[in-house]
Amino acid sequence: MKESRKKNPYKLRQIFVILDSITLGVSILFLVAISVTVVRVAYRDFSHRRRQELISLDSILNERLTTAALQLEELGDNYFAGTLRHLSLFSDVYVLSNLRVEGIIKKSPSSAVFVGFTFSQPPLSSFLRNHYFSTVRRSSVIRAPENEKPSVYYTYPVKEKLLVGRLELQTLGNEILRLVRYDGSIVVFTSSEGIPFTSMGGNISNIVFSFSLQNLTLQGKKFVVTPTKNIWLGIPIFLLTPVENRDAIISPTIFLSQLAILIFAGILAIRFFLLHTMLLSPLSAFIDSIAAWDTTKPLPPLSKKIENIKEIREMAETFYAKAYQIQQFNENLENQLQEKNSILRQTVDKLIVSEKMAVLGSMSANIAHAINTPLAAIKSTAESSAVSLDYLRSVFRSMLENNYPEQKLCIEYLVNNLHTYSYTRKEKKELYERLKTPDGALPFSQEILDDLIDLGINVLDEKIIEYGQNFSHFGEIVHILYHYEILFHNLSLIPEMIDRAAMTIQSLYLWTASHESGVQLISIQKEIELLFSIYTHQIKNRIRLVTSFKEPGIVKAQPDRLRAVWINLISNAIQAIEKKGTISVSIEPAPVSGYILVRIEDSGRGIPEKDKALVFTPFFTLYKENEGPGLGLDLCKRIVEEHGGTLTFESKEGRTVFTVTLPRAKE
Repeated sequence: MKESRKKNPYKLRQIFVILDSITLGVSILFLVAISVTVVRVAYRDFSHRRRQELISLDSILNERLTTAALQLEELGDNYFAGTLRHLSLFSDVYVLSNLRVEGIIKKSPSSAVFVGFTFSQPPLSSFLRNHYFSTVRRSSVIRAPENEKPSVYYTYPVKEKLLVGRLELQTLGNEILRLVRYDGSIVVFTSSEGIPFTSMGGNISNIVFSFSLQNLTLQGKKFVVTPTKNIWLGIPIFLLTPVENRDAIISPTIFLSQLAILIFAGILAIRFFLLHTMLLSPLSAFIDSIAAWDTTKPLPPLSKKIENIKEIREMAETFYAKAYQIQQFNENLENQLQEKNSILRQTVDKLIVSEKMAVLGSMSANIAHAINTPLAAIKSTAESSAVSLDYLRSVFRSMLENNYPEQKLCIEYLVNNLHTYSYTRKEKKELYERLKTPDGALPFSQEILDDLIDLGINVLDEKIIEYGQNFSHFGEIVHILYHYEILFHNLSLIPEMIDRAAMTIQSLYLWTASHESGVQLISIQKEIELLFSIYTHQIKNRIRLVTSFKEPGIVKAQPDRLRAVWINLISNAIQAIEKKGTISVSIEPAPVSGYILVRIEDSGRGIPEKDKALVFTPFFTLYKENEGPGLGLDLCKRIVEEHGGTLTFESKEGRTVFTVTLPRAKE
């Protein structure tokens, strides 16, 4: 199972910062929500007050218009005989017949109407024509043809005549001006399409009003729009209030909300400062003092910041007491560990010596064979050389007694043709067949033919055949040369056999000798080659050795200990191969800079899956009793780790690889 990833613990300061941030954020949101609600209520209250003002304005207008209508009715009921007191609100009063002015009761100085004037321009003409036969008074706001000013027209039918009164909107503005004079507001009268008729308190032009209009900017000044509609006039009325008037009401509310937020943030800042100085700072000082504490020295004294807070001081004193107990316990453990390590080191040294002796005992037959082989060769060559010397001594004495001239020429020719011809197996067979055939018989005996073939002389050479046919001492000369060659070969073989025996003895000495020199520079390549020279006779007939040394592998190590690792790994590889197989050893740079990889691979039976987890446990072995090397892989792993390296393996049926990683010796 995969180990669960440990999360980094939170710092206390982080927790307080998070809590204060959450508290501040929630509080700010709460205060902002309250502020927004208060502002909305203030806006709603402001709009309500402006509507109340419009209602009062509408009431004033209704009162004036009602009075004007009653005056017009009174005049009509008296058949146009009323006095001017009945007409105080109207600027013009006419009597119409078929839209033509038949009489003028009252006329303003600016009016262009005269007796005989006909109202033919819509929309006034349409308004007047429809009211001739009505039984009630009518009113409408129309731009007057008299002076092009928006006016309120009232009609009242009297005996097929139409009494018409005109009331200018501007004359209704005195009360309105008193309403808006002091706050800079503007009152706008518009047509039903939203086109302004007139305005009080400011000039309005090129603007189309609607009931959905809420804000308006005039000459860089912002206004809030409040609409209403007068029942008597039948036209919309818009009240434009400067935004600054509204803001003057709402600004204190916003200011108080912001002030509350700042005060609350200040309280949290003071709280965090007090927590930092009274709690977090002493805790940090305590943690820093413990982090800087050298465990080999006494515990540092308590900080003054800690002594001022009871709970933290008690916690620190409890920690110091427990730390002192642990320190004493660790000192006892360290002493015991040093003692156990010393015993373990001595045990490992004894195991290494026992390992060498055990391997030496198991290989005694091979070592004896390795030494006896060159000694037997030396004995055989010595005996062969003695026979050759006796033969040469007797032949030379005979040749000195019989001095033949042809003898010298024959010897010179044979010497010049030594080792000039190499026979194939087929050629040798054909030559021996010719000896048995009378027609193709050679002038030599089989013994002389054997000597000539061994000397590498072409038997079918015409000169050789001639000497064999005509020179009676040809066979003796061939025997002399043959024994001379044997003697020369034996003399050159003796030093080689002596060197082989000496190398075997030297390898055994280097392998079994115990060195007390400690850590030194060694070549892993030379160590492996030394071991292979010892194992050669044991494995030469069934195991093929393959080496790949990309570097000599110079490391700093204790030779005896590291050599025990190579012995164990190579011995395991040999034991894993039951019949025939291959062992490969390689030395190469590791992927990690400054390290060396040594791989020992075999084509043996492999490690079973159920045993892989036990490979590096003490006393574990894959071999029968007295079959394995003896030194456990657990100790091999310990030795490698003592030298700063690692020992790993991978195995399957037919392939096992042990990999040793060691730090390369610095130059």
